Amino acid sequence: MESVFSNYLRAGYPALWYLTNEEQRAIEVLSKQIPEYRIYKWDTASMLQELKWTANEDGEEELTQVGRQEIESQFEIFPSILSLPAESVVFLFDFHVYFEDITIKRMFKTILKGLKASDRHVVFISPVINIPVELEKDITVLDFPLPTIEELKNLATEIVKQNNLTIDIPDSAIKAMKGLTMEEAENAAAKSIIENRELNYESIEQEKLQMVKKSGLAEIWTPVSMNEIGGQKPIKAYIQKRKEGFFNPSLPTPRGIILTGLPGSGKSLFAKAVASVLGFPLIKGDFGTLKGGIVGESEKNMTRFTQLCEAVAPAVIMFDEGEKAIAGAQSSGKTDGGSTANMFAQFLTWYQETTAEIYVVMTCNDMDPLLDFSQGALLRRFDDIFFMDLPGKEERKEILAIHKKKYNSDLDYSKVDTSGWTGAEIEKMVKNSLFDGVEIAASNIRPIAIQNKEKIDRARDWARYNAIPANEPDSVENGKGKRTLKM
Repeated sequence: MESVFSNYLRAGYPALWYLTNEEQRAIEVLSKQIPEYRIYKWDTASMLQELKWTANEDGEEELTQVGRQEIESQFEIFPSILSLPAESVVFLFDFHVYFEDITIKRMFKTILKGLKASDRHVVFISPVINIPVELEKDITVLDFPLPTIEELKNLATEIVKQNNLTIDIPDSAIKAMKGLTMEEAENAAAKSIIENRELNYESIEQEKLQMVKKSGLAEIWTPVSMNEIGGQKPIKAYIQKRKEGFFNPSLPTPRGIILTGLPGSGKSLFAKAVASVLGFPLIKGDFGTLKGGIVGESEKNMTRFTQLCEAVAPAVIMFDEGEKAIAGAQSSGKTDGGSTANMFAQFLTWYQETTAEIYVVMTCNDMDPLLDFSQGALLRRFDDIFFMDLPGKEERKEILAIHKKKYNSDLDYSKVDTSGWTGAEIEKMVKNSLFDGVEIAASNIRPIAIQNKEKIDRARDWARYNAIPANEPDSVENGKGKRTLKM
């Protein structure tokens, strides 16, 4: 980062934009890298201040104010910048809210030539990017990285030292802070110490998930135990094996799976259980929620969402009924000017390139849109595809036992023929039997395997050669006799 910022200035770039919430940390980190420049900052509350690194009473360097000009209006700041000495850098806060004004746009255009000629530079510091189309070629956008593990460890050490504590600083707690700003990390560490008398991973992780709640871009869901799922031993064993990939550095990090199959076969429930097995928080993503009504808003939301995912990692990210989102991306050129397609392309690129410990689980009832989209580009990002079929006889017994216990039912279901039923239909029958009795509840079930037989058979035929069976291969039934899937 040090060479990047100073190199841009030496190359004569007049305007840079750093995307960050950490105003004070940004100006401190960046200004230290350019000792040859005079440093200024401006916002409407503090006016235009000149800042300089000086030693305090303890001999530590701090950024202090050495001058101030009463420039309150955003309309005055640009002309004032040209009156500053050469080799000056002005950090502007909150300016994203002013760029909708045509006068501001034109004033900025006017001073660009003067900035280049005098080695003066403008650096926008903002949590969002709002660069007008007219200025896109004049401003270079850079990311300001969140604190490193080393910085977070130094922070925790300083907190412990300042409070005269004798507690350990476990690596797990520092890892939990990764993705937080310095201020968020300090608050999380302080809260953990007060509540637990130690730096506790779980406590810090909960504070970290506040980021998801505040963003409005995703939801936090509660994982479920794998014990709540009957049958499906092959995919259960698969997840248990992949867990080691997140904790053994000699193994590749798993990326994710697609769960396809019959409605009611337990795809969404299994996605929740994956988070339980891995011990990660479960984040529910929704491409529909990320879509915005203003041009460019969807793409901005996707950028924020992927940044959020990396910040809360390690985590399981769940997308339910992914085919609906992809269908929207395919028709995007006709419906929203390509915004949804661009947003989805962003996701594909991020998912391909990210090194964060993110495990994506996407459920899908219909594979056709996923196969059609960009010639299967999405499918190639995932490790494997699993097909969830109707549970076999032994699996149905497990499912029935789970739901009898869940709903505290002591009724006799031994005479109910559940052949061809999904797990969801078995659960529905158990719930309704508590009100209507077993016989009526069972007679009211209309199995999806019969209602939608042709479509289900097509899905099975595709899965036979293109997906891994989630059910035990010798127990899959279609309601009219046993059916064995080829492995």
